[in-house]
Amino acid sequence: MVVTRTVPGRCARFVVGVLAVACALSSAVAFARAETLTLVADAWCPYNCTPGDEKPGFLIEIAKRVFEPAGFQIDYKVMPWARAIRDTRAGRYSAIVGAIRSEAPDFLYPEDTGFVAGTQSYVKAGSPWRYGGETSLADVTLGVILDYSYGDAIDAYLGRHRDDPRRVQLSTGEDALEKNVAKLLQGRVSVLLEDPAVMRYFLDRTGRTDALAPAGALASTEVFIAFGPAEQHALEHARMLTDGMRRLRASGELAAILARYGQRPPGS
Repeated sequence: MVVTRTVPGRCARFVVGVLAVACALSSAVAFARAETLTLVADAWCPYNCTPGDEKPGFLIEIAKRVFEPAGFQIDYKVMPWARAIRDTRAGRYSAIVGAIRSEAPDFLYPEDTGFVAGTQSYVKAGSPWRYGGETSLADVTLGVILDYSYGDAIDAYLGRHRDDPRRVQLSTGEDALEKNVAKLLQGRVSVLLEDPAVMRYFLDRTGRTDALAPAGALASTEVFIAFGPAEQHALEHARMLTDGMRRLRASGELAAILARYGQRPPGS
């Protein structure tokens, strides 16, 4: 008969050690699967709307559809746009939503993920003013949002006159568009600049579709979910978004998401 001698202390320590390693590995896997991407912006419907809403914005829905099946959690927060850029640049958040390259040129913009946007001028219904180049801005007061980009030419104009309230008035905060519309209706500014999809969505939601009138297009550009330069895995996440968008486009899921907001896929 073979007698096997056991050493209780060593055996217990061995079992405990194995369990500890197993728990550590399990926790590491759980942590990896629960990685959170924090997306921030001011509310800019239909691109990004109210956090937790049934329709949080089509860019937010796209991000969820791409990243959540891969084990990520999407945490979407609303804050003033200038703060969103500043704090994401500093590494507090993962990405900004609805970004234009000229607003944050040091951020990472995933390939093939941009949506066409534009800058449209708006006036109070009944106003005869129409945009006709920079010279047509000489006698009007523009209502714009701090740190938004409106195209190179208009950005240069705003830079020259931003300290002159007779030419330019800046709004800030999470409700900057609502403030600008109120200023226009009260006669405090004479022209607003905004993306057509955003303005149409806002006017429909607030029942003011007849209160404002388009007065001429100024520029077109693309908007993105852009990852911050301090985000440790920005390149990996950008590639995931590019690949995910291509899958959504090919499967028809992208068209279905956009249709919920009255939009169509780029190029369609």
